[in-house]
Amino acid sequence: MTAEEAPLTRSVKPAIVLAGTGEVVDHLHLEDRSARLAALLHQHGLRPGDTVAVLAGQSAAAFAVVASARRSGLFLLPLDPSLSLEELAYAINVSVARVLFVAEEFAEAGASLRPLTPYVQVRYSLDNPFEDHRPVGLARSAAVARRAEGRAAGTLHYSVAATGRPVGYAVPDPVADHAGQCDLAAMLGPAVVDDSTVLVSATSLSDAVAAQLVTAVLVARGCVVTPARPTAVDLLRAAFEWDATILHVSPLEAVGMAKLDPERRRRLTPPSLELVLLSVPGCPPHVARSLVETWGDAVRQVYVGPGVGVLTAVSGRDLVTNPGSVGRPVGPAIRFQDDGLIEAEDPTRPGEWRSWGDRGSVDGFGHLHLSDRSAFTLEPGGELVVPRDLEVALVTHPGVADVAVVGLLEAGARSVTVFVEPAAGARPGRELEAELLDFLRARVPALWVPARIEFTSSLPRTASGKLDKRRLGPHDPLSTGAIL
Repeated sequence: MTAEEAPLTRSVKPAIVLAGTGEVVDHLHLEDRSARLAALLHQHGLRPGDTVAVLAGQSAAAFAVVASARRSGLFLLPLDPSLSLEELAYAINVSVARVLFVAEEFAEAGASLRPLTPYVQVRYSLDNPFEDHRPVGLARSAAVARRAEGRAAGTLHYSVAATGRPVGYAVPDPVADHAGQCDLAAMLGPAVVDDSTVLVSATSLSDAVAAQLVTAVLVARGCVVTPARPTAVDLLRAAFEWDATILHVSPLEAVGMAKLDPERRRRLTPPSLELVLLSVPGCPPHVARSLVETWGDAVRQVYVGPGVGVLTAVSGRDLVTNPGSVGRPVGPAIRFQDDGLIEAEDPTRPGEWRSWGDRGSVDGFGHLHLSDRSAFTLEPGGELVVPRDLEVALVTHPGVADVAVVGLLEAGARSVTVFVEPAAGARPGRELEAELLDFLRARVPALWVPARIEFTSSLPRTASGKLDKRRLGPHDPLSTGAIL
């Protein structure tokens, strides 16, 4: 019986499942690993309030670090693998992380970080040993399990600001901290997290929402499932196979799901599904409409402010009737200025919204609509061009898997440049470029249509799924006319 025919029935639900690899860890073994790892960290002199860092994808070993840091009262710094070496070193040094865990897939980065991170006292490999990194499994097995100590400290995250330098912010624990509890409640809406929860997500722990969700589910003795590949189909298959109650979806996964045949989406819908969470704002309206048509009010989108928490939320039909909205405030009525937070006298009063480089407006019903980041809004020839609108138009084309619109300086002039990652089976070149330009001309103002399109094998995204436009330039290996 396949995953598209019926869910599997299991007598014992595990804590962690790496779908497609066969790796399963139950709560008893996770508790033992985290307790021994906590003892190891204590032996290295770490005490509540200190910081440990981890550079890894989703794995049972990485989740054990999450649990051990929490029980030890340590801040956990889950590093975003999309950061440059210098940005990773900056985050490690500024947070004064004293222990660093690195997965084998990032062994090269781990070795290169050694001379750049002098405050790190001990370096561990999460799996197989490599240069200057001890295997944590061997060290952990020799440690005596330690009882929990200290209040859960939460996690630290670093995102790159407009200045190009990473900016850090703390995210509260979703169970032990009141602010974290409020964040979790805003993410979940009417859904709940308990021992029957099955969370399916391919989003890295360096994403604040993913870190809070995973922590809450594991503390409640629920189950966290991560697919072998972060594609829309793999995510849905894992969700169906393990009868997910919560599905955490990245922007690319959401677009991929919208492009699936609706009947296939319905066949892959888990019977117990309560929540489909989109935690990156700006879901294209046609994508939101497709997901709501399949899952109704279970679809929920939240807008999260770094260091502030969940600000707005919108669910179900409101996503369709208010296209482009990221919702209404979920807590106190607030507006944002570039120089900080202020309280709004009237949350339904229309006005401009600016925060962390984002720009947008509040409509007469209190819904926030984001246009794009200030740094990416273009004005070639005096005509305002909103990259997000161009991206939303292009991503609907069946030959496009992903798209980014930026302004590049060429010959002293700022121009609109479109980068496209072709969909499987689409052949990049002049023929596809002409087809996409014609596609755009029928949907956006003529002055918005770029002179050319650059093709790339993949677009740079952060671990949370956001486009990292800082890393885009005019000399991509797959320029117009190149062949994949």
